[in-house]
Amino acid sequence: MIRPLVGFYKNEIIDRSVKMGAYETSILPFEDCCTVFLPDFPAIRPKLDEILREEAKLDVEGLIQEAFESVEKIKI
Repeated sequence: MIRPLVGFYKNEIIDRSVKMGAYETSILPFEDCCTVFLPDFPAIRPKLDEILREEAKLDVEGLIQEAFESVEKIKI
């Protein structure tokens, strides 16, 4: 949703979200994913070997495939 909206002003984004029926959901008072998935004690200066070890646990190709398979296009 970010890429197509990057060049718009805030009011243009709001108008588009109203047209596609997403505005009412977007203003509900729920926590965003940043606060929901944030760890209690985030690593702020990890060592490179720690980063590489954690990244190796990710199924990057699988995540990319899943993202492509779940794409939903909405023309407004």
